[in-house]
Amino acid sequence: MGDIGQVSEFINEFARWLLVERGFSKHTVRNYCADVELLFEVAGNDLSKIDETKIELFVNFMAKHGAKQSSIARRLSSIRTFYRFLKLKGFIDSMPILHFRKPRVKRKLPNYLSEEEMAKAFESVKDPPEKAILEVLYSTGIRVSELCALNIDDVDLAGGRIRVIGKGGKERIVFLTEEAMKSLREYLLFRLEKISRMKQVNEDTRRALFITSRGRISDMTVRRILKRIFSRSGIKKRVYPHLIRHTIATHLLEEGMNLKGVQTLLGHKNIQTTEVYTHVSLRHLLEMYRRAHPRGSDKIDNSSGDKKGQPDSNGS
Repeated sequence: MGDIGQVSEFINEFARWLLVERGFSKHTVRNYCADVELLFEVAGNDLSKIDETKIELFVNFMAKHGAKQSSIARRLSSIRTFYRFLKLKGFIDSMPILHFRKPRVKRKLPNYLSEEEMAKAFESVKDPPEKAILEVLYSTGIRVSELCALNIDDVDLAGGRIRVIGKGGKERIVFLTEEAMKSLREYLLFRLEKISRMKQVNEDTRRALFITSRGRISDMTVRRILKRIFSRSGIKKRVYPHLIRHTIATHLLEEGMNLKGVQTLLGHKNIQTTEVYTHVSLRHLLEMYRRAHPRGSDKIDNSSGDKKGQPDSNGS
């Protein structure tokens, strides 16, 4: 198991397994494989000699080179999946990473955009593909990989819903707002005209909902579109597809949607993943509470300010 070529074969097989059997996106597969390749670069190409000591060496290497705890934990998760694959396929007997304790990661509150910032973005976008993409992302909260994988047959405009194939090939239904449906209708006319002008159109392009002149839209193109929209809107934050997902989850919870509903909409396997948004919405709730409560901090500050300008009861 010390042959570099054999290690490369294992990684290639791992990539195929993730893509075909686990239903992971190409973007996710690339990240998993890059994490595994980094392990072999640091710990050596002899799979049989990689033990807990070597994995600890790998962790120390990442920490020394400035990797965050969250990045280290993610890479270890990729490597743990790689070892599970090797064990499942009978390539190894033991899993040295199984007993290695991954670092504890303090879960960060997700960044999100305010409703005012989203309104600015929608006002600034006129191009049918850009508007449809932003409306669908904000309406449904789907991942960028799920957006790129959408086919025309997945969209039910009459019912205001979209069929999404998520992580692990799991299917779920997400809903469209009236504005999203209107934008999609306009985009579909644009798309029809675009396809009629294209010299060569393959079957995948004909099926794909969102397309460019090269075929099915890519995640990098979606990222560039979002960057362009929000830059034009004068919003200085770094905007990326997952930020829109964080945003709609937070807005829905702030407006009273229950946690289970948001979990279903986002396609989270565990509700713990969704719970991170409750901290954000609770912060919003606390602000509203302080503004509304008769003895909230805002009311007390205002009343004390009023008293300063009033004479006391004996006229002094």
